Amino acid sequence: METNFKLQKETITQWGITKREMEVIKWISSELTTTQIASLLHLSYHTVNSHRKNAMLKLHVKNTAGLIRRGFELGFLSINEGQAHGDW
Repeated sequence: METNFKLQKETITQWGITKREMEVIKWISSELTTTQIASLLHLSYHTVNSHRKNAMLKLHVKNTAGLIRRGFELGFLSINEGQAHGDW
Protein backbone atom coordinates (compact mmCIF):
# COMPACT_ATOMS: atom_id res chain seq x y z
CA MET A 1 0.00 0.00 0.00
CA GLU A 2 2.85 2.40 0.78
CA THR A 3 4.36 1.79 -2.67
CA ASN A 4 1.07 2.81 -4.29
CA PHE A 5 1.01 5.99 -2.17
CA LYS A 6 4.59 6.84 -3.25
CA LEU A 7 3.65 6.25 -6.89
CA GLN A 8 0.64 8.54 -6.54
CA LYS A 9 2.72 11.27 -4.90
CA GLU A 10 5.42 11.04 -7.60
CA THR A 11 2.79 11.13 -10.34
CA ILE A 12 1.05 14.13 -8.81
CA THR A 13 4.35 15.97 -8.44
CA GLN A 14 5.58 15.06 -11.92
CA TRP A 15 2.40 16.19 -13.67
CA GLY A 16 1.56 19.11 -11.35
CA ILE A 17 -1.85 17.71 -10.43
CA THR A 18 -3.29 19.36 -7.31
CA LYS A 19 -4.90 17.42 -4.50
CA ARG A 20 -8.30 18.83 -5.46
CA GLU A 21 -7.84 17.91 -9.13
CA MET A 22 -6.96 14.38 -8.02
CA GLU A 23 -10.12 14.23 -5.89
CA VAL A 24 -12.23 15.33 -8.85
CA ILE A 25 -10.61 12.73 -11.14
CA LYS A 26 -11.28 9.97 -8.62
CA TRP A 27 -14.92 10.99 -8.16
CA ILE A 28 -15.37 11.15 -11.94
CA SER A 29 -14.00 7.60 -12.13
CA SER A 30 -16.76 6.62 -9.68
CA GLU A 31 -19.32 7.84 -12.23
CA LEU A 32 -20.42 10.87 -10.23
CA THR A 33 -21.70 13.82 -12.21
CA THR A 34 -20.17 17.28 -11.95
CA THR A 35 -23.21 18.39 -9.94
CA GLN A 36 -22.81 15.47 -7.51
CA ILE A 37 -19.08 16.12 -7.08
CA ALA A 38 -19.74 19.81 -6.48
CA SER A 39 -22.26 18.99 -3.76
CA LEU A 40 -19.99 16.41 -2.14
CA LEU A 41 -16.95 18.72 -2.08
CA HIS A 42 -18.97 21.87 -1.28
CA LEU A 43 -17.83 23.57 -4.50
CA SER A 44 -19.68 25.20 -7.34
CA TYR A 45 -20.40 23.31 -10.55
CA HIS A 46 -18.04 25.65 -12.39
CA THR A 47 -15.19 25.09 -9.93
CA VAL A 48 -15.42 21.32 -10.35
CA ASN A 49 -15.51 21.76 -14.11
CA SER A 50 -12.41 23.98 -13.91
CA HIS A 51 -10.53 21.35 -11.88
CA ARG A 52 -11.43 18.73 -14.49
CA LYS A 53 -10.33 20.95 -17.37
CA ASN A 54 -7.07 21.89 -15.63
CA ALA A 55 -6.27 18.22 -15.00
CA MET A 56 -7.02 17.43 -18.65
CA LEU A 57 -4.60 20.14 -19.78
CA LYS A 58 -1.87 18.97 -17.42
CA LEU A 59 -2.25 15.34 -18.47
CA HIS A 60 -2.48 16.23 -22.18
CA VAL A 61 -5.84 14.56 -22.84
CA LYS A 62 -8.77 15.74 -24.98
CA ASN A 63 -11.77 14.59 -22.95
CA THR A 64 -12.95 13.03 -19.70
CA ALA A 65 -12.57 9.49 -21.03
CA GLY A 66 -8.94 10.28 -21.78
CA LEU A 67 -8.53 11.73 -18.29
CA ILE A 68 -9.70 8.49 -16.69
CA ARG A 69 -7.61 6.38 -19.08
CA ARG A 70 -4.50 8.43 -18.22
CA GLY A 71 -5.25 7.99 -14.51
CA PHE A 72 -5.12 4.23 -14.95
CA GLU A 73 -1.99 4.42 -17.13
CA LEU A 74 -0.16 6.53 -14.55
CA GLY A 75 -1.30 4.34 -11.66
CA PHE A 76 -3.23 6.82 -9.57
CA LEU A 77 -6.56 5.17 -10.36
CA SER A 78 -7.38 1.51 -9.87
CA ILE A 79 -10.44 -0.55 -10.68
CA ASN A 80 -11.39 -0.76 -6.98
CA GLU A 81 -11.41 3.02 -6.51
CA GLY A 82 -14.19 3.39 -9.04
CA GLN A 83 -16.44 1.33 -6.78
CA ALA A 84 -15.63 2.64 -3.29
CA HIS A 85 -17.13 6.13 -3.09
CA GLY A 86 -16.21 6.83 0.53
CA ASP A 87 -12.60 5.60 0.64
CA TRP A 88 -10.78 8.74 -0.47
